[in-house]
Amino acid sequence: MEDNAGLYIAIYAELGHLTKNSTATGLAERTAKAAMLTGQWNTAKGIIKEGEGTATGSDDVMGFKSIMIRYLAKVYPWLADESIKAAIVQYINIQYWALTTLDSDSSTHPVQYGRNWNGPAYTVSSVHAQL
Repeated sequence: MEDNAGLYIAIYAELGHLTKNSTATGLAERTAKAAMLTGQWNTAKGIIKEGEGTATGSDDVMGFKSIMIRYLAKVYPWLADESIKAAIVQYINIQYWALTTLDSDSSTHPVQYGRNWNGPAYTVSSVHAQL
């Protein structure tokens, strides 16, 4: 799941940053690339689909999406590969667009978010969806 991949990326990126170990940084970069491209939890458009379900359901798996995004943003400055860094920016922008456009209470001033970032349109929020 993307939360484990996010944690793996963060650990190796931080290790590489602190120790100046390019092998660790390389592992983080390769994992980040694979995580952003996998169809296992991304749609063909690159929107995270993991944790989708009934709009009124609430469980921990909904928050795993945000963990991946947070870790990618955290490690961004420590990565050496500019193409991976550009991909991270694009990936995060896609998630933001999807969340605010397809699954929030307002596309211009969102306050509440739903669990299905890929849509259908927002209907209801839950505590876990706000992570």
